[in-house]
Amino acid sequence: MSDWTAKAACRSEPLRLFFPEVGMNPDHAIEVCGRCPVRAECLEFALNTGQQHGVWGGLTAYERKKQRSYRVIFCNVCARRFSWKPAESFQHPPVYCSDACRRSARLATHAAGYQRRKQSA
Repeated sequence: MSDWTAKAACRSEPLRLFFPEVGMNPDHAIEVCGRCPVRAECLEFALNTGQQHGVWGGLTAYERKKQRSYRVIFCNVCARRFSWKPAESFQHPPVYCSDACRRSARLATHAAGYQRRKQSA
């Protein structure tokens, strides 16, 4: 594994949470992944190495298998996954799961621009 694992949010969680037994709900593991700063690297690792079990990068084994022909779309603000798109038509503009997240992103963009203008003045 790479150095991204040192930054993973799952390091402080029990391993069995991410490898649930049949019939167990993976929602808590997916929630932990949602706040992880290295979720993309984790998912890329799982897809590149063919991980067939467990929750990796916020996706279950079934969802990763399905992703071969589809892409998961995550909200750019809250990291909630909310849609699947066919890989052929997949484009990567900023996407948001709700108007609240869209407004939050717009406010953050305006605040960053304001800070840049203030520093250059």
